[in-house]
Amino acid sequence: MSRAFGIASDLQMAVSYAAGVVEVLFGLCVLMLPRRAWPQWVSALSMAVLLVFVAIYTPHFLVGAFNPVVMNVASIALSIVALFALRAEASRTD
Repeated sequence: MSRAFGIASDLQMAVSYAAGVVEVLFGLCVLMLPRRAWPQWVSALSMAVLLVFVAIYTPHFLVGAFNPVVMNVASIALSIVALFALRAEASRTD
């Protein structure tokens, strides 16, 4: 995937590890800040942007089981559910 984005072959491993670290740190933000909306917004928007990138640069990944469309739309839907739950919780406490 990193090759499709034009990342030099000698940097692909480092970029992949860095992306993994960022993903884990963001996952920790989601877990550690359950009452904050911004991690859910960042998650939903980043999944949408990444899906567009895949569609543009590597469209052959869009078919098959567990493809980016299925996984990213599910992740976006989960973030939307979390945002509705946060809104409902906030309205109950007001």
